[in-house]
Parts: sequence; structure tokens; C-alpha cells
Amino acid sequence: MTYTAQLLGTATVLLEYGDLTMLTDPALDPGGGSYDLGFVTIDKTRDPHRGPAQLPPVDVVLLSHDQHADNLDEAGRALLEEVPLVLTTTEGAERLGSNAVGLEPWSTHRVGAVTIAAVPARHGPAEAVPVVGPVVGFVVTSPNGPTVYVSGDTVPHDGTDEIVERHGGAVDYALLHAGSVAQPGDDGLTFFTMTAAEAADLAERLAATAVSIIHADSWSHFRELMPDALSVVDSSPVGPRLVDLSDGRARDYVSPPGA
Repeated sequence: MTYTAQLLGTATVLLEYGDLTMLTDPALDPGGGSYDLGFVTIDKTRDPHRGPAQLPPVDVVLLSHDQHADNLDEAGRALLEEVPLVLTTTEGAERLGSNAVGLEPWSTHRVGAVTIAAVPARHGPAEAVPVVGPVVGFVVTSPNGPTVYVSGDTVPHDGTDEIVERHGGAVDYALLHAGSVAQPGDDGLTFFTMTAAEAADLAERLAATAVSIIHADSWSHFRELMPDALSVVDSSPVGPRLVDLSDGRARDYVSPPGA
């Protein structure tokens, strides 16, 4: 079977997992748009590597959250109407309609032989959750396929500790949302996604066989863009396991480079 990943931009990854075609967090609008999230306005700076018309039929969308345009924009929303199954948060499923299934952390959904589990994610400090809304990550497994972890927009917290406890040593490929999204406050910066150093640390704690950084390009509010994020991870202990998806080409995600 074929197991590949292609980063289209931001956190939008096309995953060919055997016979199942999955897409994560579809942000597919062209660059140049501005989006008012209510508490901040974000600006998209570049086009995705592939637009909706260049995609194969998608079986499942893994949507970490629906409330922010850098994870689901207008073109992404239009695509959802054509997809048989959208897995997301329970709140998001209520907003999105009949093809959306909401998953609480540690609940699962089966698609044939593939099991997709929602796992904890927290989009910033606990006190910000009522404003930014809930998020989930995903772990994809099958009897004969790799274990793939998609973090969703998260900071390190007790939920990521629990993921390490449950899945450490068993993750073949980790797709980690970085970008160092932060807002200034009275006590310095408050972070809403991982820094590259935190992503590298999480990958090391998971003992992930291979790791890629996503959610670190295409938007002006990211403080740590892809070249810098990749440099940090490459210089970390997990550097030999880094799979650079930034050029938009599909990569085998079962093994790290040179394996």
C-alpha cells in the first residue's frame, strides 16, 4: 500500500493512507485575504500548493477545529460539502451539518479497517479556551498501516502529556502544528500554538519515527515561519527524523529520510 503526505499549505495535508484519502484542516483560499476572527484579524500571505480543483476525491477530512480561517476557510468549507465524512470537535459538528461527526478526546471512528481517534489539544492557555474554542488532534491507525499523529493547534499541556503516555514509542509519523502564534500580554507573550522547539520536544517524547512541521507558513500572524521552524527542529535531537514537506511535494511518511 501507499502511504504519503503532501503539505498544501498551513495545516492542510493530503494524506494517502492506503486506499483512504484524507485531508487535514482545509485552508484552500488564495493568498491576499483578511479574516476577522472576532478577537483578531489574520491575513493570508500566499496561495496553497494545490487548490480545490487539483485535489483527488477526498474520503475523510480531519478538521481540528472549524472556527478559525487558517484551519478552515471559505474554499475549505465549500470542499466539506463534497466530502462523505468530516471528523471534528463536537461543537464543530453541530455547526457543520450532516456529514460531520463530532469526537470528544479519546473517542474513535472507524472507516473500514482504519481507526481514527480524537486526542486532546488546547489552543492556548486554559483561560483562553472560552474565546478561541475547542480543538482536537487525531491519531490514525490500522492493522497493517503506520500510526499517524496530527496534533491540531495546541500548546503543551496535560493532554499532550497523556498522548505521550498512551502513544509514546508507537507513532510512526507526527504532523505537528507550530507557528508560534502568540499575543502580547502583561506578563509577556501568551502562546496559542507550539514553538518549533516545543514541537521537537513533543516528537522526541513520543519517540516518533518521523516528524513534519506544519501550520508555519502562509499567514502573517505566525511568529516562527517554516524556514526558521525547520532549522530549529533540524538542530534538535529529532533532526535526523525530520521530513520537510515545505516544497509541497508528496513524501513517503512511513520512514524518515535515509531510513
